[in-house]
Amino acid sequence: MKHYGLIAADNGSNWFFQGTMDSAWNSEPYATMVAQLKTIPASAFEAVDESSLMVDPSSGQALQPSRCTGMAAQATPGAPQPAGTAIQVTATASGCAKPRYEVWLHSPNGAWSLVQPYSFSATFNWSAAAQVPGTYRFSVWARDSNSPGSGGTAPNTYDSFSAFDYTLTATTCTGMSASAAPATSAAIGTQVNVTAAASGCANPRYAFYLLPPGGTWSLAQPYSTNPTFTWNTAGKAAGSYRFSVWARDASSSSSYDAFSAFQYSLAVAPCSGMSVTVTPTSTATRGTTVTIAGSATGCPNAQYELWYLPPGGTWALARGYASGGTFLWTTAGSPAGSYRFSVWARDVASGGSSGSPPYTYDSFSAFQYVLT
Repeated sequence: MKHYGLIAADNGSNWFFQGTMDSAWNSEPYATMVAQLKTIPASAFEAVDESSLMVDPSSGQALQPSRCTGMAAQATPGAPQPAGTAIQVTATASGCAKPRYEVWLHSPNGAWSLVQPYSFSATFNWSAAAQVPGTYRFSVWARDSNSPGSGGTAPNTYDSFSAFDYTLTATTCTGMSASAAPATSAAIGTQVNVTAAASGCANPRYAFYLLPPGGTWSLAQPYSTNPTFTWNTAGKAAGSYRFSVWARDASSSSSYDAFSAFQYSLAVAPCSGMSVTVTPTSTATRGTTVTIAGSATGCPNAQYELWYLPPGGTWALARGYASGGTFLWTTAGSPAGSYRFSVWARDVASGGSSGSPPYTYDSFSAFQYVLT
């Protein structure tokens, strides 16, 4: 005696059923029949024959899922291309009404990665800017939206696929120029911008090296996409410096593809002029706070020192060199009489062009002041 039964399943079987379930299966005697059928293992059946499958059209319909039977994929532009090129992969599936696509990429280091999961998009835009040179392999999968996939292992399944190799080549920078602003020389304390421009490469990277006078080369700014190095010269020694700016493409493994080198001079800029304003002007009563403000010209980083001569006394240092040019004189307790002040200025990089060490200055301004 042969035993026959009905197996209905979704995902994984040759047939699946879609449509509205007939409510009769929820009532007797059908409910008991379904419960009994569930207790019979599939191994108890000796044969499966789908040829005489009959379905009540008012209950639903039995459909075989649509599967993608063919697949083609290509990349634009065609290989090989320099690393950094924008590449578009386009896929076309056939034999299925609603194809969905998934894109896998095998890199030269030997690892597969999912770069675009299943979607209805038939294109994948690959930015190769950060990719290393070498041969890559694309595998573009397709399966119908109603298909669980006929190949692969769940959850990574497909109906059809297309695979191809794509080669990225290294790009090298063939030219290089660099310039400084201000050009050629500047006073110590000036901010200098060194700007580079490489040619012949899609994704240049720049590194800046600096050789100080009497010193050794040092890396001022490592490789990056930034073509500008801002050099703060405050506190630097006067003399001739040398810059060497290197460039290489992001895909290049060389120390550099191209470089440009030039000399740059730093010089001391002494303070060439000096003025002082006093508030209140000329005279004040004892106990008044007097403001003395010095302003130097011709030097980028002026420092100021204040000396005073009290009536009947000798010169004394009120404040040593510092960056602020304003002094507050609290006159309470100071004797009445005529005072003399001398405000000195020199650039932070200057040793002073006048006077005798350690009392030197570039420029000064002196004035008389009376306390009553």
